Amino acid sequence: MEQKKLLQQFKPPCNQCPYKLGLVQTVINPCPQCKVNGYKTYEQFKKEPSKKYSR
Repeated sequence: MEQKKLLQQFKPPCNQCPYKLGLVQTVINPCPQCKVNGYKTYEQFKKEPSKKYSR
């Protein structure tokens, strides 16, 4: 598990990111903040489905 987190720091999951795929919409682009906080925003997007698609 630690290796996965370490790899994410060097190789961001952007090609799988719900924001980049258009599954999540935000008022501002979360990408700079996501990079700063170690891609925790990506993990949050994965856990919390978009209200647009959750029915």
